[in-house]
Amino acid sequence: MIFAPYNIAKIREKVKNKNRSINLANIKLFSYNVIMIQKKIMVKNPSEQKILSKNSLLLLASHYLFKFGDILSELFINLFLFKYSGSVTIFLLFNAIVFGLWGLLEFLLGGIIKNKSRLFLYRTSLLFFLIGYLLTLILKYETINYFWLIAIFIGLGRGFQYGSYETLKFDFTSPKNRSQYSKYAWIILYTIAFIAPLISGYTIVNTSGGYFNIFAFTCTFFVLSFIASFFLVKNNIIKDYSGKYQPFAFFKKALKIPDLRNLYISQFTSSIAGETIGYFLGIVMLSFALDEFSLSTVKAAASIASVIGGFYFGYVLPKHYFRNMKISAIFGVLLTFLFFIGINFWTFMAFSIIGALTSGFADPAGDVVTMDLVNKHKLIKYRVEMRSAGALFTGVTGRFVGYFLIFLLAKNVHDPIQVRNTFLIFSLIGLIPVYFFTRIKMNFDKLRDYKSN
Repeated sequence: MIFAPYNIAKIREKVKNKNRSINLANIKLFSYNVIMIQKKIMVKNPSEQKILSKNSLLLLASHYLFKFGDILSELFINLFLFKYSGSVTIFLLFNAIVFGLWGLLEFLLGGIIKNKSRLFLYRTSLLFFLIGYLLTLILKYETINYFWLIAIFIGLGRGFQYGSYETLKFDFTSPKNRSQYSKYAWIILYTIAFIAPLISGYTIVNTSGGYFNIFAFTCTFFVLSFIASFFLVKNNIIKDYSGKYQPFAFFKKALKIPDLRNLYISQFTSSIAGETIGYFLGIVMLSFALDEFSLSTVKAAASIASVIGGFYFGYVLPKHYFRNMKISAIFGVLLTFLFFIGINFWTFMAFSIIGALTSGFADPAGDVVTMDLVNKHKLIKYRVEMRSAGALFTGVTGRFVGYFLIFLLAKNVHDPIQVRNTFLIFSLIGLIPVYFFTRIKMNFDKLRDYKSN
């Protein structure tokens, strides 16, 4: 009995050690289970997969329902104003208001896009577009006298949408699937760009309602896009760039970084040449007695050429991207000499097809380059500023310069000499963005690989 207390104490110590071992084992098992659950969540998180999430697919559907309606009428609202007013000035003022509001609002709304609901702004943009085209159906031919009102609503729509959509696209995708999203977006866009102009041209020429039927179709697609946007949910929203909106601080920082400085100069000069000349080509074709269906045939053929050019880019080594840009710019200059041979349907067709084919070599990676620079230079918190400040700089300044040049160079679009000189000067301007863009230090082998997606 004298050893009983010692034995009891020893037994108690063994039990205590055993319980501690069991607890440690349970902790280890629990930790292991937590890690495995986290891994499963990460795998199931669509934003971390190569497979696109439900949100990204819904955004794709909503945006490209909108784009279908937009492409149905975007060019033809310009042609309508020019055809029934006979004034190049109205065409230029209409676009100046649209793009002026677009860039200014993009800049001013950056803080809301950064910290508030991007979905709300995106949906609001669709309503502005819808109101603008509904007004054309109400006003009919009086639209010519109220072109500024239509331009205001369309400009508001573009101003609200650009940054909100681009930021949502960044929210609902990841570096692992963003190029896949962009690839699907380009395929859909090319398809729409082929089909929509043919529908518009045929409808305008062969139906009694003409332009107004197309504007009605556009409104229908805008309504469908608006409805689809309500199926988007606020998950996977990135919070890393929340905080104070600092566009001027970003610009000050960005202009010190050679890559971003070259990108902005490239985008600015590109918007002078590329963004304005497309609309100008449309009114020139109309002024040289081509009807809307012939014009839409040229536009559709150019879309097919763009697909071929983009397909070529997808299957050549990405390191040839800069070389392709140079080829595209040189062809742009050479093609303008077609108009010195003659200005007719066939020269318009050749100019559009070859130009679209060569521009397709370079177009698909532009958006990915912009996104990749954000990560490369650790500017994720300035993600919204990069879009908003960039929109002001390129979307407004560049386009205003472009439209002002058209006003100076082509006051009479029926004059072949003015038309030829305008196309030649704009093609030469197109060499400038290539020079600055090719100075950006990017590894295109790592940036995008279409074959692996």
